[in-house]
Amino acid sequence: MQRRASLFAWASTRPLRLSCPLAQHTSYSAQTHLNAANIQMLSKPLHDQIFNSASGVKTSAETVKRIQEHLKAFGLSDKDTAILPDINFSLPELSGANIDEHFRTLALNQTEKIRDQAESIVRMKKVPPRPKKWVYREGWTKYDAKKRLQSRVAHPDDDALIFDIELMVTEGNCPTMATAVSPHAWYSWCSPRLVDEQFHEQQMRSSEGWQKGHEPENLRPSDLIPLGSNSEKLIVGHNVGFDRAFVAEQYDINVSLSRERIAADFSLRIAVAVSSIRCLCTSRSPASRPYSAFSISLTKAEVAGRRSSSMKNSSAISNVKDWIDDTSLNSLNAVYRFYFPHRDPLDKSSRDTFVKGRMQEVRENFQELMGYCASDVAATTDVFKALWPQFLERFPHPVTLAGMLEMGSTFLPVNADWFKYINSAETKYAELQKEQQKMLMTAAEDALNFAVDQNYRNDVWLWDLDWSVKKVRTKVADFRPLTNRQGEEAKAPYLPDAPQWYRDLCPREIEVARGHQAGPSKISTLMRVTPKLLRLVWDGFPVHYSDKHGWGYLVPKAPHERELEMSLWEQEEEGEEKKSSKKLTAKDFPLEKRERKESLVAEGQRGRYSHSVNSRVRYFSLQTSSPREFKRKEEVFDDVVPGASFYKLPHKDGKGKRVGNPLAKAFLAKLEDGCLRCLYGPQAEAILHHSNICSYWKMNKERIKGQMVVDVTPEHSHSLEGAHAFQGVILPKVVTAGTVTRRAVEATWLTASNAYADRIGSELKAMIRSPPGFHFVGADVDSQELWIASVLGDAYFAGVHGSTALGWMMLQGNKKDATDMHSMTASLVGISRDQAKVFNYGRIYGAGVKFAKQLLMQFNHRLTEEEAAAKARLMYARTKGRKERSLGQRSLCLGHACRCRFRRADSDDSDYKEALWSGGSESHMFNQLESIAQSDVPRTPVLGCTISKALEPRNVDSDFMASRINWVVQSSAVDYLHLMLVCMRWLLDRYAIDARFSISIHDEVRYLVRSEDKYRAALALQITNLLTRSMFAHQLKFNDLPLSVAFFSAVDLDVCLRKEVGMDCVTPSNPEGLRVGYGIEHGQALNIQEILEKTAASLDKDQQSSLSPSHQ
Repeated sequence: MQRRASLFAWASTRPLRLSCPLAQHTSYSAQTHLNAANIQMLSKPLHDQIFNSASGVKTSAETVKRIQEHLKAFGLSDKDTAILPDINFSLPELSGANIDEHFRTLALNQTEKIRDQAESIVRMKKVPPRPKKWVYREGWTKYDAKKRLQSRVAHPDDDALIFDIELMVTEGNCPTMATAVSPHAWYSWCSPRLVDEQFHEQQMRSSEGWQKGHEPENLRPSDLIPLGSNSEKLIVGHNVGFDRAFVAEQYDINVSLSRERIAADFSLRIAVAVSSIRCLCTSRSPASRPYSAFSISLTKAEVAGRRSSSMKNSSAISNVKDWIDDTSLNSLNAVYRFYFPHRDPLDKSSRDTFVKGRMQEVRENFQELMGYCASDVAATTDVFKALWPQFLERFPHPVTLAGMLEMGSTFLPVNADWFKYINSAETKYAELQKEQQKMLMTAAEDALNFAVDQNYRNDVWLWDLDWSVKKVRTKVADFRPLTNRQGEEAKAPYLPDAPQWYRDLCPREIEVARGHQAGPSKISTLMRVTPKLLRLVWDGFPVHYSDKHGWGYLVPKAPHERELEMSLWEQEEEGEEKKSSKKLTAKDFPLEKRERKESLVAEGQRGRYSHSVNSRVRYFSLQTSSPREFKRKEEVFDDVVPGASFYKLPHKDGKGKRVGNPLAKAFLAKLEDGCLRCLYGPQAEAILHHSNICSYWKMNKERIKGQMVVDVTPEHSHSLEGAHAFQGVILPKVVTAGTVTRRAVEATWLTASNAYADRIGSELKAMIRSPPGFHFVGADVDSQELWIASVLGDAYFAGVHGSTALGWMMLQGNKKDATDMHSMTASLVGISRDQAKVFNYGRIYGAGVKFAKQLLMQFNHRLTEEEAAAKARLMYARTKGRKERSLGQRSLCLGHACRCRFRRADSDDSDYKEALWSGGSESHMFNQLESIAQSDVPRTPVLGCTISKALEPRNVDSDFMASRINWVVQSSAVDYLHLMLVCMRWLLDRYAIDARFSISIHDEVRYLVRSEDKYRAALALQITNLLTRSMFAHQLKFNDLPLSVAFFSAVDLDVCLRKEVGMDCVTPSNPEGLRVGYGIEHGQALNIQEILEKTAASLDKDQQSSLSPSHQ
């Protein structure tokens, strides 16, 4: 392999004094390694252990000049380089000639037996014959077809199994039955709950426990399915991430005793052909969602454009058929039919018994239902046999398989505080909901005052409510609310005198008799009347609902426009009256058109509206002398209310969309910044504040409360006190490759929020608690995907780290000097740094100018469409650049990764025109991403993983480009995770560090580690990051690595999961914080220097004994 030792420039720097005593491991050298872009690299001793010390190709003067000119164009060439202390310590010896061979060796060793077991399944010509009759007996039964024997076994004694379980959805989380098959025998399992007909339902964990306000009985491993732990097993299932939660051994914290390796043909299928694409691209599934900055989902616009362009020629139509024919939905039946179209589809009718039925029905139909379960196992076997060879072909690097298997072993411990958390969140939520409803009911009752003398006619919010009343003997003025001002219930009278809108909010008399609260108790923030009762304003203008356009706000017109419109409307109204000979009344139309116009005109001219409660309130002020000069940026309509213009509220998905509720989650930011306000009074602001506080728990509580907690409390736990007296485990139901990019998918934990002071229940992650004697050790990969994208651009441009403006900003830029990527983008178009992050990630994921324009208008609704478009074009011109076509020689790109451009069959090199991005800080990166995305068979540049068949260019031509560019970056990030998991498993095993993988959330990884080994585990994580980044550099033909990305900025050592070790996670449901409320102290966050000091720069356990107690 050629080396580039000359990329290291020797720069003399003044030695600086270290603030900590680490002279043997860190130092400021007079000969610090700087490369041609003036980026500090690894120290020479560390570099030589990873990349070897052989010299390579010299960076030419021309290349150095090109780098300097490029950085100068973006104002970066004269920036000072921050010099970090060099890091020097001995790494574990690597295997093979280079780091790629090292990782291959590790992964092959970790998966050797699993591969053999998988091959034994694939070699199986057909599954053993099924038993004619299943044994109705508790536990496992083995059916040996050759010996024709049926025998009771403690667990299946084969090491390769295809497995499926069934459970009664209506009766809790306890598994009901299971079947498994190996190349040699069938197995069946029956739950004691199924066989024992005397079993009482109160013993089961069900939702009734929550409804009655006490903790439900938790399952124990003895209630689950044993698969054995005396040997390493391969367990294959279709959705085995779900089935795994019902396997007893998976709840054992001791890694050496939990040796089942889980493989899901579901994940293999998504990785190979992404069956989810079909549901994203067809109208048959609700999974199609608009594009977001962090989503790989194929957009409706892309699909529509694809179908529209497909009509232009028959070849395009054929291509559409190609990619549809290469996909299927994700269900077992759909995948089975995809691979075996000539076979009969699976009969799934029996599934309804498990979804809707009761245990007695299962007993009565035992043979049929056990046969149904076995049919799924047989189908899964056939699908796995079809998928396994394809998987190995399309994912040739052994790290991918090893990483997927490790990712499938997530493990989250909890204690009694889990139930305290849920009860606290539920209590606070119910309290705020009750307060909110009380305030809303008061607002509804206050609005009844406008019925007096029909004052509602002059109120800009209430005029179009249905004020019609039934014929009664009393007057409207005599009507009294159903509750008094103290909120105490009065006797519920019949409601004949109430206006119709109020009656709609009240339960019927018979419902009140059954216990429903009297009065307008049906009211909620979801109802259309609520914004009107709260007197909601947008930028000071009253909101209004149009059946045609949705929610918007009203702005008065200029005087001459109003007079003309009133005149035309009067003529139209006269014609209608002559034709119909019917005069409109208040009952037909509560506010006469003329009166409505004059009211809006008069009040609008004065710049205010009035109501009769308390005092006159100023609703809006016209900022200019003429309303004509008022220019709003949203869509405007003149056909809603005469005398006023109706402006649609901006929708988060862009122009043309209707806003259904201005109090929805999408408008919380507008409530917080004051753009959206309530003028009803102080209570109105409290109502909106309550909605904000309750939003997280409202959306997530069912998933959180539905988590399956298995009780693993030791039998002899007398020494455990407080919350630790109960020990439980949650196994997240993870799909290890659940998206196009092979990212893991799970509904609760992989999308869990960090703690926010104004969100009930947002302290969720902190409720994952390490058992006594254990710590969580983990870290976040700093700017993982941005670094991956930037290093691809550096490799494309000059083969030098930091040679592009994007690469330099990632490696050397910092927030303090506003030279980092996000600060530069924010400064360019006048937005906040946090907002700039959304633009930057969205752009790198393939989003275009249209996306940026829409997001700009979402962040600042006062921008016109033209202003937003101009800012978006400026942003993209400065970052992505402009596309230009060049003749002749094609650009250099990664050797094995791909060709740079799709070539037409009838073109030749001499006249081939290649479109390339140029002039932007990210142009080279986008050229590289597109070259990979448009290659004949796109592969990730590090592990060589192939894109889904459905997105291969042979099927989609040049369509779905945004999704394919997104795939390059995010799928490479999955490669990064898999490399980390493999490297950590190697270090944990080699140095006998007592730890197991806990969870990975995007760019975050956490391990559960015995406390005495926590510092060694922290060092192992730092070494893992160093070797993983080095693997990326090596595969991209670099021979070095920047020091700034070599190590985690900090490794967290903590007893719970939280964003930062010092966060107290104060929320409305945890007002005292973690320290006072749960007794959780702050954790430790250690950088590489501190970790080297605490471990004596060694992973050997023997070395730790020589450390002083202060270092341990």
